[in-house]
Amino acid sequence: MRLPVGRFSDTTHNLLYALLMGGDAIGFERLVIQSDTAITKLKKIPTTARYAQVVLEADVTSQRQESCCRFLECPFQYIENTGNYQDLLSATAGMPLGHLGIYEIKDIENLKNFRIINTEPSKTNVLMVQYFE
Repeated sequence: MRLPVGRFSDTTHNLLYALLMGGDAIGFERLVIQSDTAITKLKKIPTTARYAQVVLEADVTSQRQESCCRFLECPFQYIENTGNYQDLLSATAGMPLGHLGIYEIKDIENLKNFRIINTEPSKTNVLMVQYFE
């Protein structure tokens, strides 16, 4: 199949390659998530990363293995009446991720905004992150 050549042809090629071939792995990070009050962010995003695949390993003593963490990729919410930004992520609000849950973070902005938190106090969960171009 021939793709039309235009000003976005390189971007189109790279996106199609990533979708069809999975992209090239360019980095790895192991994040330890230890708190249900402090948010953990990705710390080692390679400069050429375009997406990442994450796998969560739950604490073996967790009582909530199906949703031992919660995450968000969206930017903080602007609160008009106060003029402040608020993070909506907490131990009770956000997208749930359970033991051996797999998720793909797409786009560099989502990688930068990604944050995760435990849903139970005194548990240590581990997020394995592999970055792709």
